[in-house]
Amino acid sequence: MRKNIVLLLLVFLLFYGNSYSQTTDLLDENDVPLTVQAWFYKRYNNPAKIEWRIKKFSDKKYFAVSFAHKGRSVSALYDSNGTILEESTVNIKPVLSSEIKYYINQNYDKFKTMSLKSIKVFSKLSPKPTIYYQLVGRANQDDVSVWFDSANQIRRKKDFSGYASVN
Repeated sequence: MRKNIVLLLLVFLLFYGNSYSQTTDLLDENDVPLTVQAWFYKRYNNPAKIEWRIKKFSDKKYFAVSFAHKGRSVSALYDSNGTILEESTVNIKPVLSSEIKYYINQNYDKFKTMSLKSIKVFSKLSPKPTIYYQLVGRANQDDVSVWFDSANQIRRKKDFSGYASVN
């Protein structure tokens, strides 16, 4: 359990933490290891608008890719062996539970949904990925993110006002 939490925190820091990760300019696909490319193309059939980047954390390189797949905007994070660590899909149709709606109504005045992102965190310890959701919206001129899990439990709330997300 503790290893899962540490892995989850590491992945979130890699993907979202501007102060913890460093993103370089776009990579040419020829600069991405063949093992990473092979696993990417095996998982996604006919991706479009592919953009590769390197993310560095604790002197390790990770390969982030953004692309279009089946009409959705998708991003994924791979280690140098081609193991997928995280996958996120943007603009999935928001169908919110009553618990999440209640939380939003209690905490945010005039909340307007902008997008819902599904985030799958992969672990070697479990055959199934852990799925989290990031609901992005605006409340009183502020950008707001509400994080919850597949059991509709609020997991993390982060206000993105003042800086842009790494994505």
